[in-house]
Amino acid sequence: MGKASAAIRAFIESIPDEKLTGFADPDPSYTIYSNTDFRLDLQNKTSTKPPNYNLQVQVNRQSTISTLKRMKKKTGNTGTTVAKALVPTDGSWNAAAVRAALLAGRMI
Repeated sequence: MGKASAAIRAFIESIPDEKLTGFADPDPSYTIYSNTDFRLDLQNKTSTKPPNYNLQVQVNRQSTISTLKRMKKKTGNTGTTVAKALVPTDGSWNAAAVRAALLAGRMI
């Protein structure tokens, strides 16, 4: 999964700083940023106290990377999460902290 792992890292590193802060209320969930292979979605807020934003990097249907295509087929083309991070809703994290959490939360 070398190519897929490198592509996930590159995607996370390419997300503009302004997309990684100042999130709107995730009701409903929405896509923050995307490219051909991946999208960064704000899924919802956790029910914990204090709540966190649930950010997920998911594989796009039109991905050109064979490993990712196979992953999508196995999950029935539903959202295949390949990285995730829980981000405080209080605005205390800057873009670098969110990016670091997404990189640490990679699953492949």
